[in-house]
Amino acid sequence: MTHHSITQQYNRRQLLALAAGAVAAGPLAARAQAGFATRPVRIVVPFAAGGATDVIARVLGEHMGKRFGQPVVVDNKPGAAGLIAGEMVVKSPQDGMTVLLGTTSSMLTNKYLYKKTSYDPLTDMT
Repeated sequence: MTHHSITQQYNRRQLLALAAGAVAAGPLAARAQAGFATRPVRIVVPFAAGGATDVIARVLGEHMGKRFGQPVVVDNKPGAAGLIAGEMVVKSPQDGMTVLLGTTSSMLTNKYLYKKTSYDPLTDMT
């Protein structure tokens, strides 16, 4: 066994231990916030239906719905390079029931592409 293979095996073990710890801690975090979703959750996607982000949102929504025991609605709001969807999320009640599933390019670069936007994703979406 060479030094290189020992290093690879050690890193693999660390990765497996980290993954096992994350999986074990997941149910504890979910149990601590068991009463989170008291009504339907809304995932806003800044792209048209049928794209990769939409598919990810729907799969994620299905799992979230099972976990929360509430329906999860995927709401596609394409246009204006994601500004329409972002503005919709910023104007929604700040209760955690509306989330934005976008990309870095659609959310952060708009601040530098457009002279004026109605929101700042770094400060208004926290």
